[in-house]
Amino acid sequence: MEPVDDVPRGYRFLPTTEELVDYLADWVAGTRLTGRAVEFADVYGTEPWNLLVGDRQEGYFFTERKPKNSNGSRVDRKAGSGSWILYKKQELKSIVDGRKMVVGRRSCLCFKKGQGQRKNSGWTMYEYTMCSSDFQKQVLCHIKEELTELASGLRRHLHRNSRR
Repeated sequence: MEPVDDVPRGYRFLPTTEELVDYLADWVAGTRLTGRAVEFADVYGTEPWNLLVGDRQEGYFFTERKPKNSNGSRVDRKAGSGSWILYKKQELKSIVDGRKMVVGRRSCLCFKKGQGQRKNSGWTMYEYTMCSSDFQKQVLCHIKEELTELASGLRRHLHRNSRR
């Protein structure tokens, strides 16, 4: 994974939902992507804390979903030691040729560690997909850690010490 573009202190990549759908549409269409604010990563093969480098608490990633069955009607959202659990789906609408149309979907997911866990791990993902009659493999994911600043600092400290 390459690091995201360096930006001056105090600046952040804060795209709107519409801008994220545009980024995704460009990638799906094969348009050359400029900048590196959205990284390529295997979101569904890696725990969320391993996707974010350094002290980052959120990131944007292009990835491909894996179908759970042969007809592609369900998504395999296992990620390392846990899985992403779907909580809510929302249609994304835009004006196309003067008409308001559904152009994509945003799904809200929460990462749960282990099998059958009910406790929230503090990780949230918003998965953006384009509307298509086929199984849409290419998605854009916004992943963020929802912990308090104190808990986040403790997690980073424990993670650093576990590498020794």
